[in-house]
Amino acid sequence: MSFVRKDERKITTSGPEKLKVEHLSSTKNVKMMLVEFPPGASTGAAPHAHEGEEVHIVIKGSVYAVQGEDAAEFEEGDSFSWNACTPHLVRNIGEDTAIVLISIYTENENGQDLI
Repeated sequence: MSFVRKDERKITTSGPEKLKVEHLSSTKNVKMMLVEFPPGASTGAAPHAHEGEEVHIVIKGSVYAVQGEDAAEFEEGDSFSWNACTPHLVRNIGEDTAIVLISIYTENENGQDLI
């Protein structure tokens, strides 16, 4: 068993908009994190792709998510998932900070930044 105490979580920033990423836990192939999106912030200027699969749940706020040809708005309590090999993007469309819980599975053990 591995664990991370709440006050010992690693916190980083990611992307051009410096999203706050709170690393909750991970195994060799699965990473779980809370990502804070300030109003208007997104995972990038354009959709990006990487290996793996992602599962998201909106904890707070509302976001717009795009994956390939698909796009939808999600609110608190909604969840969505996708194959991350298809270009994707998540953007906060609300007036307040949005928080999204993201779990990423990848066969890559290098721990690269995937957000």
